[in-house]
Amino acid sequence: MGIVILSQNQSADLDKLSEFASRITMSNAARSFAEAVADKINKTDKIAIVCGGGNNGGDGFASAYYLYCMGFDVSVFPVRTDSLGENPAYFFSLLQIESIPVRNDFIFDEFKLILDCLTGTGVKGKLRGIYAEIAEKINSSGKIIFSCDIPSGLSDESLASDGIIVKADETFAVHSLKTESAVYPGKYYCGKINLINPFFPKSALKLLEYSAETYDSSDAKSDLKQLYDYSETVHKYNKPKVAIIGGFIPFEGAALLSALAALKSGASFITIFTDPASRIAMAGKIPEIVVRELFLENIKSALSKFDSIIIGPGFGTEEAKKELLSEIIKNIPDNKTVVIDADALKLIPEMRNELLNIKTLILTPHEGEAAVLLNKKTSDITLNRINSAIDIAKKYNAFTVLKGHDTICSSSDFSYVNTSGNNLLATAGSGDVLTGIIGTFCSTQKDILRRSALSVFVHGICADLKKQNNAVTLNASEIPDTIGAAVNYLNA
Repeated sequence: MGIVILSQNQSADLDKLSEFASRITMSNAARSFAEAVADKINKTDKIAIVCGGGNNGGDGFASAYYLYCMGFDVSVFPVRTDSLGENPAYFFSLLQIESIPVRNDFIFDEFKLILDCLTGTGVKGKLRGIYAEIAEKINSSGKIIFSCDIPSGLSDESLASDGIIVKADETFAVHSLKTESAVYPGKYYCGKINLINPFFPKSALKLLEYSAETYDSSDAKSDLKQLYDYSETVHKYNKPKVAIIGGFIPFEGAALLSALAALKSGASFITIFTDPASRIAMAGKIPEIVVRELFLENIKSALSKFDSIIIGPGFGTEEAKKELLSEIIKNIPDNKTVVIDADALKLIPEMRNELLNIKTLILTPHEGEAAVLLNKKTSDITLNRINSAIDIAKKYNAFTVLKGHDTICSSSDFSYVNTSGNNLLATAGSGDVLTGIIGTFCSTQKDILRRSALSVFVHGICADLKKQNNAVTLNASEIPDTIGAAVNYLNA
């Protein structure tokens, strides 16, 4: 299981459920934070701890107490000490009892490290006034910066309006990732993310409802066991059979990349349906792939032989293609996995009613295509990736694979955030390869959300393995040949 991701409201719910043990939880979180910090610095390093007036500030006060007890040289910089809540006031009183230095000059010249406990997830909007001024001082200090739970000022509003956000070298997330920090662009401000355990009451965790988590190697290893659970008597007719509609001139390569990826992912029969000229151009390029001319009059019977149908790689977006896509969608046989990608995604908003009849539909947009699907600006998608993926799933009765630095796989009520991959995947055709993997892994119509996430994770591992071998570029046509190595790496 990956790491839980909580929205601001869900974080507040957890706090409410744990309210009866709030002082213990704050103490546990602070101690875990202090111990994690202590493992990364020297006893001679002076530490400045900047604390706001809320619970995040309380975490800072308690962390200062524990670090002081461990023998570190700490000074606390509170924004305010009046009107503190009960728990922050208690831990602040410990600082006074122990004569731990408390300062209000916010000058950090003598310190090696700043612990950012200025604001947490409870703050709405962007930082203003003294909080914004202090955040700017932290950023301009030139010191190492560790943030507790989430960098101060990180919120959707700040990201949308260039608000002041603390830029941390490392962030120590308490129990879970927060939506703002789990994906880019907010993740940029977190630096390296560590997880610390506040030991929330088990009764609270049992009642907590959340709708997102990361998808990591342990998830992939578990799901791969189910995916390739073939008996010794397996034969080619009960392995995945994949149809691909696309590759129209001049984009034959896109369909070939999807087909090659499907082949390397375990599909036994793969057929590309395309126009006559493209069929001639593609025929024989990959010996195992059949290339047929697309005839609408018998498309339903032709597609009935396949488990999954991929539409879109190299499809084109001209008006005639819109009519063609509409006819294809109307003739898709029941009980097939349908993956719509690339060009076709830009054509389907007007076909939503027809799409709602497809039992298992997977849409794989990047942010620009997602904006078309939701009739929004691309910037709106960028700032709300998880919610956007869910909105697409709801609108089209589909599963969404929102591609990007942190690819998100969503149903109408749950999301997985991918944790594999790197910038080598930022290359033309990489998405076509991913589509081929998805079409193969999801061909059985079982556990579609998990298998979509597995597809994305394996795709990312292909790039990670190349990176480990010091590759500086990765062509899309190289990725399929690495799928087997990625699977073996996860099964090792």
